[in-house]
Amino acid sequence: MAEDDEVEARRKLDAEVRRRVEAVRQVRVSTPDLDAAMELIDQARTERRQDGTAFCSLIYGETGCGKTRLLDHYVAAQPTPEPGTMPVLVAAAPSPCTPETWWATLLAAMREPVFHNQKLALLRQRAMLALDRNKVELILVKEASQITDRKEVGAKVPYYVLDNIKMYVLDGQRPTEDHRNPIPVVMSGLEVAKRIFEINGQLLTRRLPPVHLRPFDRGDGRSWDEFGVLLALYELASAFPRAYLSDPMEDALARRVLEATDGNFQKISNLVCDATGIAIRRGADGFSKEVLALAWARQFGESDPGKNPFLNAVAPAGKKPDDSRETKLHKKGNRKAA
Repeated sequence: MAEDDEVEARRKLDAEVRRRVEAVRQVRVSTPDLDAAMELIDQARTERRQDGTAFCSLIYGETGCGKTRLLDHYVAAQPTPEPGTMPVLVAAAPSPCTPETWWATLLAAMREPVFHNQKLALLRQRAMLALDRNKVELILVKEASQITDRKEVGAKVPYYVLDNIKMYVLDGQRPTEDHRNPIPVVMSGLEVAKRIFEINGQLLTRRLPPVHLRPFDRGDGRSWDEFGVLLALYELASAFPRAYLSDPMEDALARRVLEATDGNFQKISNLVCDATGIAIRRGADGFSKEVLALAWARQFGESDPGKNPFLNAVAPAGKKPDDSRETKLHKKGNRKAA
């Protein structure tokens, strides 16, 4: 009987951890960059060029800056679509990216069967019919940097991929000339994805200004304030009784979080999610330094306490360690003198 009680208690604890970690994971902070990206998606979806064709654009930034989560939040905020429709289509650019794999990826995203070695013309025709049938109004493309990769496909292939996007998606060309269905495309990817507009210059006249998502910067007062809001939202979602990170008296602890994650949104989210589970299981009252140290060690697989940013000294705000050549030579000279 005692064993059954223990199993039931463990099950309830696991369920509580999952629920509260998911609540933390769903937190979204509003920053000027993220707001601009949301506005860009809405603008691309609703506006058209003078000739009726659609716009394309790009949201770019380093890995973990929030691009994928932004698109997921956008999709989640949309009204429930009518049965058999898919107003917002989300797909990740394939690798390698060729005209054939591009259309096959769209078909798969619309839950259409994809057959091996199907010819480009047939793939494209099936995809266009599916886009019309599903009443697609907007295509969101993740991992757009894959489109620019020429190593596996050859120098000219990215141009042909983008030409297919321009002609059959943005311009909306269909097999019969009397029918067109222009669909806007918003891509997200690393900064290298900006080369898309160099590879196919025709897209320059069809693009809206891109948006750059950046990590939080402790040297930027506005960015630091936004980071503080994010930490406060995390603590609110986690439902712990004590607020460590959003307490003005614990400014140094918040600074350690920023240092440990380089202001990278994904790293911050992962760290706080791990810390949530650890704190619940240990019966802690919130995101204390000890809890964050355990979460950081788990996340980065680092067991050396001397390398844990929550257990050792952290540089003052706005300063970075001086690792210049002059400083290194000076230290070397001091060691020899000693």
